Amino acid sequence: MKRIFVAFILIFSFSVFSQSFNSSKFVKETGTMLYFNPVSVSSGFGVLGFNVSVSAGAVDISKSLWRSAIPSADNTIVFTEFSVRKGITDDFAVGFTYRDYSDINSNSWGVSGNYRLVEGSALFPSIVARATYSSLTGNSYMDAHSYSAGLFASKGILMFTPYGGVSYLKSHVKYKGDLLPHFSTSESQVLLMAGVRMSLLPVFNINAQVVKGEATVYRVNASVKF
Repeated sequence: MKRIFVAFILIFSFSVFSQSFNSSKFVKETGTMLYFNPVSVSSGFGVLGFNVSVSAGAVDISKSLWRSAIPSADNTIVFTEFSVRKGITDDFAVGFTYRDYSDINSNSWGVSGNYRLVEGSALFPSIVARATYSSLTGNSYMDAHSYSAGLFASKGILMFTPYGGVSYLKSHVKYKGDLLPHFSTSESQVLLMAGVRMSLLPVFNINAQVVKGEATVYRVNASVKF
């Protein structure tokens, strides 16, 4: 009888949890937060080329949802980022990104691969295929990681290069905090991205971009490309 009572209490608790906490939305917003995206997709790097950049940004999240899981979360999660990309061939490049999310006492790292499908011309845009993996570290409430695959296009106009793209993102969160029942869930979503690069010098660029998924990410970036 005692076992039946305990089982009933557990089922009731998880039923209340599923109705009051939207774990699907939380996982998707976490995945959008982890997703790191290109700041320039207009050209290849070449075998000797590389790009180094620093960024600052903010993730617009659902405050009440995140507060239920991570008490330090607010309306936005601010981050700083360092990334480097290196050309392997004229059309293929690999990259590494490190982010710091001070609002939730966490970091993330990620790796990427870019392959230029269309070089582009005076009339037609450049098109790049891109895959990424990213992982959250240092957070005592959850473990999380995400994968993405997408297509991006860009077209230079004088000193400006507008660019945009679409990505399929799959993210996974394992919640291990003490504010909610533990859960381990995967979700997928489609992300849209748009931005513009301004070339101030032959090797120095400034970028501004927005990523829209379950959450919205705003980001500015300065990069040096050789």
